[in-house]
Amino acid sequence: MSRIITITFIVLILALIAVDPALAGNKFTKIGGGVAGSDAEKFRILKIIGGIFGGFLILMGIISFLTKGRFEGLLGMSTGKKFEAVNVVPVVLIIFGGLLVTFYFL
Repeated sequence: MSRIITITFIVLILALIAVDPALAGNKFTKIGGGVAGSDAEKFRILKIIGGIFGGFLILMGIISFLTKGRFEGLLGMSTGKKFEAVNVVPVVLIIFGGLLVTFYFL
């Protein structure tokens, strides 16, 4: 019974893949249309999203820096070397988040 379900599932996936290009028409004209609105409005929205995402990255960097010795996923990962992921990743997150937040305020 499970073999029939697996074969049916594979046939359905293949049918969806085969039908998709036929229903899409000219994909390039649909994708290239972009989002409606003025460029200033689009830039404003991207600026807000970047600021929020930057703040989130800063928060995640601080949390990962403070909990690097207590998080069970990272226990035993520290080898004592100066440049390892446990020490470098939080700094990279904070720096990248700071750049995004800086662009938000410019």
